[in-house]
Amino acid sequence: MNIYSIASAVATLFCFVLGTLIFIGGFWRSDRRTFGFATILTGIWTSFPFLLSVAPSDKAALFTARLLCMVAAFVPVAWLCFMMTVISPERTPARKIARVLSFATGFLFALFAFSSSFIHGTKRFAPYFAVEPGFLFAWFIVAFICIFAYVVGCVIHEYRATTGIKKNQMLYIGLAYGLGFFSGALHFGAAYLRVEPFPHDFLIIGYVSTIAYAVVR
Repeated sequence: MNIYSIASAVATLFCFVLGTLIFIGGFWRSDRRTFGFATILTGIWTSFPFLLSVAPSDKAALFTARLLCMVAAFVPVAWLCFMMTVISPERTPARKIARVLSFATGFLFALFAFSSSFIHGTKRFAPYFAVEPGFLFAWFIVAFICIFAYVVGCVIHEYRATTGIKKNQMLYIGLAYGLGFFSGALHFGAAYLRVEPFPHDFLIIGYVSTIAYAVVR
């Protein structure tokens, strides 16, 4: 193990504990329920470096990476669903289309998770941990960017349209999504640029903590 795998283990445990507490404690509130679920999914994806570090072989590491990417395919979807519980409940065609497309892409990438066209290998102890991407992995990144860009756009629109406590909530959530996007950029960048300046999982702790504060304050 190294600092990357340790950061992964800490962030994973943090996500599981925080997500479970808020999911159970606020089950009857849609914002807390969807936040808890999205945080748990994020925690599973965050375990990537740790689980690859303890995998007994490269073959086991590849299997683990592909299994985790099946979950990762639905992480942007889960955060989109959360976002829709904290902004105005207005039902527009654009929101319906965004939801349908996000679920469709999630299922599509989960379906191809075990294909070498998606992931054909892993990098371990480089000192970072990353996938060796196939050509479909680039499209996964594109989908990730598009979903999060839409989410951030909705948060910005809500921030401009509201005042008081709601406006502050949108500010915290927007800042958190910025952290999440940067963390994802470091993770994906390691697959192509072969460098990760510091463990991106530390940012995940800040990401979910900031949103949790915005939700429960």
